[in-house]
Amino acid sequence: MRETVIDDETGLLVHNAPRAVADAVARLLADPALVHRLGTAGRANAERRWSLDAATDRIEQALLLSTAAFR
Repeated sequence: MRETVIDDETGLLVHNAPRAVADAVARLLADPALVHRLGTAGRANAERRWSLDAATDRIEQALLLSTAAFR
């Protein structure tokens, strides 16, 4: 999901085109250190942003904002 990926930090975002995807895969295959760095950062980002507590906090804030107009 695009909102979970920070390009070249937690993953690689590419255009939906065969050449772009192939180039990204080739880059990953050629650079195991990049794979490790992206994987480590991606996991940390997912744990921080998408934990149950973090998701609950975002939902609560959205509900509070959406009901503020009715107060």
